[in-house]
Amino acid sequence: MDKVVAIFGYNNTRLYDVIKIKNILEKQRIDVLLCKDGVTSEDKAVSQYCFDTKLHGTHQEIEQAYFYLKSWLISQDIQIIGILPFSDKGVLLASYVAEKLELVSDDYMTAVTGLDKFKFRTMEVTASTPVWYKKPKFQEVKQMTDISKFYSLIAAPLYVKPTQEGNSRGGFLVKSIEDIENAFQNVKPYVNEGAIVEECAIGAREFSFDTVAGKCWVTEKETTTGHYRAEIQQILPAPLSQDEYNRLIEAGRLVAEISGSKGGAAHNELFLFSDSTIMTVEPNRRPAGMHIWDMAEHVFPDFKPFNIWVNWAIGKQSMVSEVLEAQQYVGIRMIQASSNGNIVEIVNEDINAIKACCNEVIEISISKKLNETVYTNPKDNAGFLGYVIAKHKDPDKLKSLLNNLCNQVCKAIKIKPVNEEKLDYSLIKKIRQEAEKEKVIALDCSYMKPFIEEWWKKSNHDFKSIETKEELKSLLIDKFKNEEHLKLSRVGLKDYYISVIFIVGLFSKDDPDLAYLVHETLSDLAQINDIKYPYEDHKKIFIKPEGFEIGDWGNGAGAISPHCDDLYEKTDTDLLSLTTCRDKLKVSTLLFLADQIFKNLSDSEMDRLTKMIPLFSSGKNVNDRVIEKKRPVLSCKNNSFFMALDYRMDENRGDRMQIQDEQDLALLRKIKTYLTSENALKAESEVGNFVILSNTKVLHAREAINAVKELCSLDVDATPRLLFRSKGPRL
Repeated sequence: MDKVVAIFGYNNTRLYDVIKIKNILEKQRIDVLLCKDGVTSEDKAVSQYCFDTKLHGTHQEIEQAYFYLKSWLISQDIQIIGILPFSDKGVLLASYVAEKLELVSDDYMTAVTGLDKFKFRTMEVTASTPVWYKKPKFQEVKQMTDISKFYSLIAAPLYVKPTQEGNSRGGFLVKSIEDIENAFQNVKPYVNEGAIVEECAIGAREFSFDTVAGKCWVTEKETTTGHYRAEIQQILPAPLSQDEYNRLIEAGRLVAEISGSKGGAAHNELFLFSDSTIMTVEPNRRPAGMHIWDMAEHVFPDFKPFNIWVNWAIGKQSMVSEVLEAQQYVGIRMIQASSNGNIVEIVNEDINAIKACCNEVIEISISKKLNETVYTNPKDNAGFLGYVIAKHKDPDKLKSLLNNLCNQVCKAIKIKPVNEEKLDYSLIKKIRQEAEKEKVIALDCSYMKPFIEEWWKKSNHDFKSIETKEELKSLLIDKFKNEEHLKLSRVGLKDYYISVIFIVGLFSKDDPDLAYLVHETLSDLAQINDIKYPYEDHKKIFIKPEGFEIGDWGNGAGAISPHCDDLYEKTDTDLLSLTTCRDKLKVSTLLFLADQIFKNLSDSEMDRLTKMIPLFSSGKNVNDRVIEKKRPVLSCKNNSFFMALDYRMDENRGDRMQIQDEQDLALLRKIKTYLTSENALKAESEVGNFVILSNTKVLHAREAINAVKELCSLDVDATPRLLFRSKGPRL
């Protein structure tokens, strides 16, 4: 039996840190298990053990995730001996698993405070704190009026942000009443997961309290100015008076206590005011980002934070409170673009020369690629060109050095400016307006269950009979309380602005014949012309034995990348519907609305999509042939927009959305980086659930399925996951 340390919920931008941990563990003959929402090929290249799992949710969902993990561990014959939560979203499941396995861990019951900023503020209100500790006023945001009402009580400045995001994503500074609408539109993609508006600190400096196994220090943080607050610089240790430093240490430990930290990694962000009062920005029960732990190794003698964290998790490192003593200052500064535009050249020789001429430089890294669009004022930390890390004995000289180095490196990155003001973006404005109106409707139809199941009990069970389907259709129309059948018929139609409808609880009986009949009847009510192409079997969705290790295929167990269906066909597919007969594996369908995607793009990038015409090709779903068609990624007709994207891969032919232009490819890659399970709307796969979506306004995807190969049967009565699907043009 192999012993492993499980890492929960890291972002792939920090895969380099995961490799460090793996190398540390290899010396102790311990393997690493990667647990995350949406396992990728990059993850599998790092470790032989990868488990795709939901990381956060209700207590019941966490229990369920643990149950699946435990079953998978048995099937793989491995034992977890340590737990490392590596992202805010990984904390919840990580602490629960550690508690169940009786491993070293931070607290599970308070873990949600590190994930949900609103929950932390709620707990903070009742916590016992010193007089110098400020507690800001705050308000949960569900709609724009929540910000308006809070503004009328508090006035500006306010800060609106998602409750469950990091890296400054979605944050917006409200300086006046005119900013409220923009603030809400900026946070709107995150409202379903949670958003908050709170008092914004005026004249405060920002710091972080960083700790692992009780060893701690304070880092000085600098953010950009303007509506978007991206982190541009970190200096450690923070150059402060001893009294100020000690107070921040005390505040950081207090926040760690409130959020349930018991010695694990923590990164608690704090505001320090001129009167020496302190306010918490947010707690984080995971390692600091922006290479802060890497820099700490250069600052504090013989300090190896990743080694300490690993040893703490496996019970070899005791918790000892200690404020670390520095031998020098080290800082990181992000490199801002000199202008808005596209990168046309990166002169690596000049960058290497800058490194060689300065002994204080530790690292220079460029994260952007040729043809990527960049902006002088990034919305979040991912918008910078790269970073510089340097060291110095004097903190003021270090800051000056970092600024000069960034300016020098910036000159080595040639940007072709884009003057957006001179271009006509009226079409793009129209598309954005239309996309913002699109909505998702969730309908609880559990009241229909007794009618449907009683009717089925008395029927002749001829599920393929037209007469039987018409009987059920009449029953549904008669018993629906809120004209649900009319709503179904309006999905994707101009002027109704319905992109998705979820219906839950229609039946609870695991019966493939009933599920099929309900599916076909609802799909008829939705006016789907379900086309049965002779070269594919699209109706039943389940894991076939030959699909156990295959991705981007409905009958495979691998992940399915975000896409619109059938873009290679001559006939447009307007609508797609799914009905769950059973899903013992609990794998959601992931949905990405057009508005979510467009909000991450500039007008010039949106305009580029309207001119981009890829070649779309069929995949494994089409037998014995290849079908191809060209169509624009984004178009508008009769005041309605149409989106066409397909990120799936064919195992033999590669990308199913093919385009040659490098700038087009860079833009498509940018869109794909946003299409993660964390950003998706999830259609839960429960018995009796039905979902219908507009295929030209929503991308759909699926996470990898952790199924045992022996369960992948062609017998629809035995397979653990069975859904029915319809797709095609509107009748």
